[in-house]
Amino acid sequence: MAILFSDNIADWYYFEDADTNIRFLFENFSSNKTRDVSVKKLIQGFPGTLAMDIGGASWETVFSSNALILNNDPLYKDIFDLLLADFNTIKQFLAYSNVTITDKNLLTSASIDIGQDLSVSLNYAQKFDRIFNFNYLADEVTEDFTGRVAKFYDCNFYLSLDRNQENFLNFPILSGGINIKIDYDKLYFVNSETDFPFYNPQHYEISGSVTTVLDYASFSDLITNPNDFNSLIPTYANCSISVGDRYLELGQVNIQSGLSIQKQGGLLEAKIDFTTYARHFEEQT
Repeated sequence: MAILFSDNIADWYYFEDADTNIRFLFENFSSNKTRDVSVKKLIQGFPGTLAMDIGGASWETVFSSNALILNNDPLYKDIFDLLLADFNTIKQFLAYSNVTITDKNLLTSASIDIGQDLSVSLNYAQKFDRIFNFNYLADEVTEDFTGRVAKFYDCNFYLSLDRNQENFLNFPILSGGINIKIDYDKLYFVNSETDFPFYNPQHYEISGSVTTVLDYASFSDLITNPNDFNSLIPTYANCSISVGDRYLELGQVNIQSGLSIQKQGGLLEAKIDFTTYARHFEEQT
């Protein structure tokens, strides 16, 4: 069996933002190029396909990794930080058109899976080296920072109880998953000197579910007066999740898409399924 050295194998890599020099720590990435090709039907004597319509090309890059809890070193960030930065930029652009989106910010989808660990996968409509400069962590032995993999007990689910968002319900997350999808128009221009499209974000969709723990006092009140169910878990509310001290605002959601309560393993669990309406009050920057 061949022996591979650290020049060939590493569990963690960092990708450096050329504009800020911030280093994002990931475990895995891939980039794939595709091109639209279809048969061009002509009147021809030979039965084979002799002519093709060649369409536009596109890149897809996927970054996937466990989220991390890092110390306060401003140089290093993780995949959850990247999701926050790019998704908030897209939301700000759609709401107010007061920020600029470049080809580095073309996030098309994201998924968050919360089990024992918290794993994140991000898809971009761009080649990886247009987003980051690649490097591997073992290259610089002088680096000094601390961190650990984020766990389920680092995560919380929040629901607002009022329009001013001054009062929140806070639920610890046992497990869950969240999916984000951003839709783009693809635009091609004559004399643009590229066969790649220009992207224009249109809207986003969020759906997910979390399994959390209820306290017995609240559940007792629910049984006593079922008409007050919305006082326990609001049907319509702004929601967010936190990982450590970082918050991902998910927007206004509809809890009616699914809710179940069960007692299992000594815990009173509630599974909340939600979809968003893709709107959320945000202060302009």
